[in-house]
Parts: sequence; C-alpha cells; structure tokens
Amino acid sequence: IANPKDEISLLRILNYPKRGIGQTSIGKIQQKSVDTSMSVIDVLHKICEEPEFIPEIKRASAALIYEFLDLIQKYRNEFYTANRMTEVLRKFIKEVGFEKEISLEETDEKVMKARMLNLSELTNMMAYFEEEWDSEGKPTLFDFIARLSLLTNDDDSSEKDARDNRIQLMTMHLSKGLEFEVVFLVGIEEGIIPNSRVIDEGQGVDEERRLFYVGMTRARKKLFMTGASERKKYGESMPCTPSRFLDEISRDYLDVQSTRETTTPENFLEELERLKSA
Repeated sequence: IANPKDEISLLRILNYPKRGIGQTSIGKIQQKSVDTSMSVIDVLHKICEEPEFIPEIKRASAALIYEFLDLIQKYRNEFYTANRMTEVLRKFIKEVGFEKEISLEETDEKVMKARMLNLSELTNMMAYFEEEWDSEGKPTLFDFIARLSLLTNDDDSSEKDARDNRIQLMTMHLSKGLEFEVVFLVGIEEGIIPNSRVIDEGQGVDEERRLFYVGMTRARKKLFMTGASERKKYGESMPCTPSRFLDEISRDYLDVQSTRETTTPENFLEELERLKSA
C-alpha cells in the first residue's frame, strides 16, 4: 500500500491471506516480469486489462488478482486521505481477515493469541505514533514504516552479536518514544540546534529546546554530546559555537572533554558563559 513497487513485499502478500492465487500463477507472474522488464505490479494490472497476457493464468485467477489490486488501491486512497490512519488500519485488518487466517494456521492456542495480540499492538503503535507526531503536516505510511523499522529486530539468532553492537542513526524527531542504553547527539552547535532558520527569523527557541530534551532523554545510561570547533561551508572553514542549550545543563552533570588543543574544557565553558551573557 505504501509502495506498490516493493516487489518482495508484494509477492509475500499476493496470496496472503489465501485468496486462491496459487504458487504456479505467482511463478508465471514473476517470469513475465523478468521477460518483459515490467514491474510485478504492472504485470498484475496488465493481466486484468488483457486476460491473454499470460495465457496460463485462468480467468478465475485474473478476477482474484483484480480484487487484490482493488483492495490495495482502496486502502491506498484511504490511508492517504484519512484524518487518522489508525481507524483505517483497524478497518483494513478486519476486511482482510488476518485473525481468521491466523486461527486457521495455528494449532497452538498460545501462539495464535500471541499473533493476534501482535495485530492489536500494531494498531496501538500507530495510534501512539499519530498522537506523538509533532512535525509539519500529517504523518504518512512511509513515516510510520520508518519508525517501525527502527523497532523491528532481525529474527535470525545467528546475527545476535551483530545486532547487539549495531548503531541506529535517526533524527531527534524520529527518536521520540524510543530508548537506548547509550546515545550520541552530534552537532550540538548554534545553527544546528537551535536551527539557524529559527535564529535568523527571530523565532523563539522553545520548540528547539524541547526537541533537544527529547534527544537527551533517549539515553538510559550514557549520553555523549559532540560538536565541531569548525565546519566547512561552501568550501570555507567556519568556526562553530557550542549550542546555548548546553549552558542550561547543570555543571554537575557535564564531563567536558576535547580532542583538539584549540578547544579545551576551560574555553569551552567560557564560550558557554559568553552565550549566556548574550
């Protein structure tokens, strides 16, 4: 629904829940996609327009493909026009019949209940995501999927060590609601946080301060905040100033260190005092 060109996901759901489009038909569709250099979604549309496009696919299967495409387009429209996507998701889960499919697939009642609970939790996550959205405009399915992908773990246990040591990179906006043992906030400088546009336009920095607080409180145990002493802008090195928000943190909680002789903890704190006076 969010991206019909995502062929891996498309092929996973083409007959799930089961709708009568067999594996043989799916194989023919994939082969036609390769032979004609068409995307799978375009091949599906072509089958509906010209039943003989793939002669081996019977009219009954073509009718099922049409229903599938109609379902996708229907919810594509609803998700992008609804005031709240959560209501659309609830309707979608019910119409598609996920719960019925799960009850038919699972013989273990505990597993069945757990999978159904996952459906409910997915809806809860979307509701929370929409409630907490604080950027301009309405959130989209892409925004939700981006957040969801940050929370999803690879189920391959052989990759456990790699997962434990991986780094997740995200914006402070996207980090809201998440927590990590160790967090690095980079670029804590005037012009970045608070943003130069906010400063230039003389707007209040309260929203930027709140965003900075969101970033800081993602850390459970350790928080590292870094800034550059200079940056290149349009090819020219420009000096950087520590963010004014650092001066609002009690010195008791700051362990200031420097990797360059030109920026010592002492003159770093002096710069913060200068900002405070300004």
